[in-house]
Amino acid sequence: MSTEADRATGDWQLDEIDIASCTEWHFADAPAEDALDPGFASDDGRRRQLYFERGYLLDINGDGKPPPAMSRANVTRVDVTGKWRGFSVSGAGSAEVLAAGANIERALEGRSCAALRLFDCPTIVVRTASGLEIFIQRSYVASATAALSIEGLR
Repeated sequence: MSTEADRATGDWQLDEIDIASCTEWHFADAPAEDALDPGFASDDGRRRQLYFERGYLLDINGDGKPPPAMSRANVTRVDVTGKWRGFSVSGAGSAEVLAAGANIERALEGRSCAALRLFDCPTIVVRTASGLEIFIQRSYVASATAALSIEGLR
């Protein structure tokens, strides 16, 4: 747990995640044995798959093919390269800075990822082995990072 002094020193940081391509898969009618639970996230070191909301999967740096769990579902592929920017969030006080904008722990309860509004900005938050990642819609990045900077200085 970080202290007020940790937060004030700005020891937390945002590091941008490389997103070469990005696809949103919208799907319905997946057979029960193929269904993913909302909140599922996978990361193989390059490709990230974030099932952030029922019927929506964000496929970052994927190969343009639907994930196997969706192969028999009625799917629609939408290329959204450029729509999202990703950041890893780390350092002392980072969880508290994010918590000022949304209840991250509650959103991630029993999940690996979740869609939420962070400082009123559409965001997908992901729990990883090393901390948290956030994916913010590009048109909101300036507002979100400004809010995070202000919160980090309090």
